[in-house]
Amino acid sequence: MLFRISRRRPRVVGAAVFGTLLSFQTVFAEPGPETAAATLLNNMRTAMANLTYRGIVAYSKDRNVENMQVLHHSAGGIEREKLISLNGPMREVVRHGQEVKCYFPDSATVFIGSKPSGKSAFVDLPEDFTKLLPFYDFSLGQRDRIAQRDAQEIIITPRDGYRYGRRIWVDLASSLALKVELLDEHGSVVEQMVFSSLDVGTSIAMADLDLSPVQQQVKWKTSENTPLAIDTLRWQLQNVPSGFQIVSFSRVKHGAEARDIEHLLLSDGLASISVYFDRTEDKLMVPQPRSVGAIHAFMRKIGEYSVTTMGEVPDKAVEYVGNGIRLEY
Repeated sequence: MLFRISRRRPRVVGAAVFGTLLSFQTVFAEPGPETAAATLLNNMRTAMANLTYRGIVAYSKDRNVENMQVLHHSAGGIEREKLISLNGPMREVVRHGQEVKCYFPDSATVFIGSKPSGKSAFVDLPEDFTKLLPFYDFSLGQRDRIAQRDAQEIIITPRDGYRYGRRIWVDLASSLALKVELLDEHGSVVEQMVFSSLDVGTSIAMADLDLSPVQQQVKWKTSENTPLAIDTLRWQLQNVPSGFQIVSFSRVKHGAEARDIEHLLLSDGLASISVYFDRTEDKLMVPQPRSVGAIHAFMRKIGEYSVTTMGEVPDKAVEYVGNGIRLEY
């Protein structure tokens, strides 16, 4: 599929658009179990944002297991959230609305950044699962019991090889996500998040949602991310999997020398791919690992630029996007 991004309005081959429209018509003309599954997932997203809860979550990734305490509070449309590591290096993540602070006591550093409203710091969910129906198959799985709560399994299977599948277990009482598995193209679990304990509706003191007292000599570092207008993008993306759209285009600071790098984020609502444009000129490109767990990266040298595509998607997806990038002169 040709997806051209330039100073002019992006254009897409008409046949691809027609095929996507037919897919939408087919899905919505024949509602079935997949629509019911998407509705349950939308209820889950609403619950994750609007309910007050606390629990212990286990993350499994790269054969490592990290346990974290999760506290979430919502009032007046404003979310507050806190994650505290219970094993391994100490760290805390606090979100208040869109502001996110990450505290690393071992290095006495606090990083300050931002996330869009409604985006959790520990599980990322799309705004509307029904919009994903042209690109994923949804089905209801088995009933199970997780964290002493009854749960319904929902299976999300991609319709192509450019994204991962998922299995999500939704609490039948609260609609919260009790367990999430990320599945590679072979159906193997590459990441897992699961509650081992969960309390819903219990009051949480506001003080418990703040960062722990920090050292006086702590270093505060603010993420430098400057939004850029799409029409200033000088690159063409000729290979973009169906359903992926531009989410943001920005300039970020990178490295000790605070070098400017342009960052383009593409997403289908569930999966995302980042593209980084780094003007390295004749500098030697340092080889980097192609994959870390579920994250794959692909790097190319284009003129004076090092162009890296990266995302929690199969390796064929980042290579497909990366090989289709062209610089407009």
